[in-house]
Amino acid sequence: MTRETSLGGPAAAFPETAWSTVLRAKDDGTALGRLIERSWKPLYFFARRQGADVETAKDRVQAFFAHLLEVRLMDRVVQGRGRFRSFLLAAFDHFLANDYRLWTAEKRGGTARPLSLDFAQAETQYLPSGDESPEDLYRRAWASDVLRAALEALRAEIPDRFDLIRAHLLADGPRPTYRESARGLGVSEFEIANLLHRARVRLGELIVLQVRDTVEDDPQDEVRDLLQAFRRNS
Repeated sequence: MTRETSLGGPAAAFPETAWSTVLRAKDDGTALGRLIERSWKPLYFFARRQGADVETAKDRVQAFFAHLLEVRLMDRVVQGRGRFRSFLLAAFDHFLANDYRLWTAEKRGGTARPLSLDFAQAETQYLPSGDESPEDLYRRAWASDVLRAALEALRAEIPDRFDLIRAHLLADGPRPTYRESARGLGVSEFEIANLLHRARVRLGELIVLQVRDTVEDDPQDEVRDLLQAFRRNS
């Protein structure tokens, strides 16, 4: 039986235990693919912010993930080491400093197929602030992906109402009045206020669910840390 949310839509399916996606990724290609999808853009932004041009940053990210797959880098992830995003950034930084030139020289002309990653779209989203460090940009990009995934999960739960309330949930554009949104949904302003309250609560829950499978500590600590990444850049 499908579990319903307080908004009246079906609840999204998420792992039940913390760190679960990371642990499964050691032997599960689907889980590993989700981690790569979540992490490649923040790593690309990190490389760009370090001063790499577009083609060099693309090459570094592709080389790192090929290296990760070849040497089974995920096998080195152990419980008790905190956040996966911190492990991944440290591994990428180490790869660039110690292994990148040697590894790419050995593999140049090989048969490894590059991952299908939309670097062109990522480049349009590469908008660092003036004093933002590579590490801070990486963290903000990770936070943006968490928020995007949580919003998509919320859309799946309330597809017929999501577009009309999205602007109330984010601070990235003009916000309609309650009256305008209520008129669009054919409900009263009181009902729209209740809907928005439930949507905000549910979005917070979905954000926690997005982060809890890649952290071992309290997921709320990770959420607070990622929210700080947005505030620092605002």
